[in-house]
Amino acid sequence: APVPVPEPVPVEPSHPEELICPLTHELFVDPVTTPYGHAYERKSILEHIRLNGGPAGAPDPLTGRILNESMLTSSFTLRGLAYSQR
Repeated sequence: APVPVPEPVPVEPSHPEELICPLTHELFVDPVTTPYGHAYERKSILEHIRLNGGPAGAPDPLTGRILNESMLTSSFTLRGLAYSQR
């Protein structure tokens, strides 16, 4: 059975910047990392790739380097840290 995904939580000043998605500006729920060292909320970066990409992928929003879905890795550490902030 699929695991329920928590709803986004508004950012508070006490939330560490590392746990905030640079696209949504919300606390991570389902973070993924790129090979370039950045993390994004999964839904948001997949939408970015779909809307801005070609056959090879889309530019990473922070680095401009080509990024595609197969390059994303789930970040269980960031997910756990963000969950502890809820």
